[in-house]
Amino acid sequence: MIEMLRPLILMTLLSLPMSAQAEMIEGKVALVAERGRVEITLPAGVSANPDDPVTLLADIPGLGLTAISTLWRVERIEGQRLIAVPEAPPTGTPQPGYVARIDSSVTQAGQAGDRGEQSDAAAAQSGAEDLAMHLPDIPLRQIDPSPAAENLYLAAQNLMSEGEFAQAAPLLRDAARQYHGHAMTELGALYAFGMGVPQLHEVALAWQELAAQYGEPDAYLRLGLMHLTGQGGAADIPMGTEMLHKAAAYGSAQGMYLLALLYEDGTGVPASEHEMVSWLREAADYGYGPAQSVVGQIYLDGDAGVSADRARARDYLTRAAENGQVAAMDTLAGLLESSNPEQARYWRDAAHAAPANHENEALCVRDWECYDAVEPAAQLQQPAQPVAPAAEAIAGPARQTDEVQDCDRLAAHPFDADRPDPALGVDYAAIDAARALVACEAAIARWPDSRRFHANLASVLHKLDRPAEAFDSAMIAAEMGSAQGMAFVATMYKSGSGVQPDPARALYWFERSADAGNVAAMMFAASMTINPDSQLYDPVRAAGFYRAASEAGHADGTANLGVLVNNGQGVRYDPARAATLLLDALERGSQKAYQELMVEYSGLSPDTRKYVQRLLQTRGLYSGGIDGVFGPATVRALRAVHRD
Repeated sequence: MIEMLRPLILMTLLSLPMSAQAEMIEGKVALVAERGRVEITLPAGVSANPDDPVTLLADIPGLGLTAISTLWRVERIEGQRLIAVPEAPPTGTPQPGYVARIDSSVTQAGQAGDRGEQSDAAAAQSGAEDLAMHLPDIPLRQIDPSPAAENLYLAAQNLMSEGEFAQAAPLLRDAARQYHGHAMTELGALYAFGMGVPQLHEVALAWQELAAQYGEPDAYLRLGLMHLTGQGGAADIPMGTEMLHKAAAYGSAQGMYLLALLYEDGTGVPASEHEMVSWLREAADYGYGPAQSVVGQIYLDGDAGVSADRARARDYLTRAAENGQVAAMDTLAGLLESSNPEQARYWRDAAHAAPANHENEALCVRDWECYDAVEPAAQLQQPAQPVAPAAEAIAGPARQTDEVQDCDRLAAHPFDADRPDPALGVDYAAIDAARALVACEAAIARWPDSRRFHANLASVLHKLDRPAEAFDSAMIAAEMGSAQGMAFVATMYKSGSGVQPDPARALYWFERSADAGNVAAMMFAASMTINPDSQLYDPVRAAGFYRAASEAGHADGTANLGVLVNNGQGVRYDPARAATLLLDALERGSQKAYQELMVEYSGLSPDTRKYVQRLLQTRGLYSGGIDGVFGPATVRALRAVHRD
């Protein structure tokens, strides 16, 4: 019954009217009046109608054209000037000079009339016009796709699975016009390989760039592959690497795996076995078969600085084999030969029967979409670098600064290690967002490579209730190596502010921030992995995070580590050490230690309580019995430690 209904569903969708083919025109904001009303000047020869939608965009250094999420509507037209009003209270304040993009319902001059009357000059432009027909004509808006767009996308996927690319393409385009990010990146892939549409690399790139602005991991992955392999032009290794980092940040396991390969060879990044293994594990844990196979081999051989571990090797190789990795099937069969001959025979037979994996599987998104067929850039080699001229000849304005700026004074986070003066630091609640916005945007314009300004701007934008822009700014800081930016990205993934909530991505960014020395991130990462009811529960990792926070001087980190040692949770049970850690934290003012020792001490083991009494006795603060009972004398001694 389902197979009979599917063609009917597709025919129904194909018969639906496509969305209106609006003309995209651009103007400039000339004047801003009260209540967000704007006057826009238009180029000669173009016009619009009342109620046409208008998107306003600011050209922000480091971010490019960034749209205000509020939509404006044309109120009236006066020649080459039009007045537009916001549909709702604007989420941002427009300024003269902002770009105004209008979805004009007017057929523009030169687009109507008898084609036979076109001038020779107009005919000569037909190639460019044909190209323009395929390019995106969609303004960037922070809205979710409609159910109708999702239905169009799913219908297109069904057609593509049957090889009907020419029928799928218009469905994808119509879904994309309704702000469906998946449809945008899929349509870009069709243009890259000429599947059902002309092969137009410029168009493919444009669709992927638009989809990336909607946060599509596959769009960043495809952009990375296109730039690395020179799809449609010269290879751009740094840009390809940047796109893969963003793909990984948005959850692309294949992007993580490709980053591991780059770190192995030092292509576009410093060669690093540690980073290679870290990205391989991340990709493997996200279920990417090639990564699982490699990680399993690493554990089997004890390679890349990793100790041999046959149990872990078997686990990863089994997962890889179940994901169709033929090499993993063969290796697993050899590993099981003596311990489980029946299983060994099963995997050996499976390896013989399975189709061979693509030689460069990591460069393929699917069977017809492999980015390794481009010559010569597919070898992922860095282009030869010209000899640099003398420094005096290329000297330009500095792009970063270590001197204190107004952006630091108004918005630096107290825990940000990048702040130029340790005395600086503004609590979130105390940020003067209006003043800080001006200061931080000016600082970024002057010093775009100073990552702390991007992290500061993220806090400011969040305070202004502009979470999507705050996330983008934090991501820029994070990709530049800012520990504070990484922590901010993690917090937004955790809370779902400005981005879809994703606890796994939150933990990933907290861990990266912690590795970069952010103590608050260490504590957050520990809290996410210590809850037994969470899918992220991992007491060993939690203990590691608390240990790192303790070593960095965080008193509550020390106290929490003491609790784990008392419980034998993620670490070996050691009552003497637990008592030492808790008293040390109490002495440094830890509220967690106060709670554990003076309020909820019954949760401590009797031996830990006895060691606490012995330590208090050693300090000359307690002279009672060593019985593990926290009576008045023990409590007085603990209060003395807390006061000191």
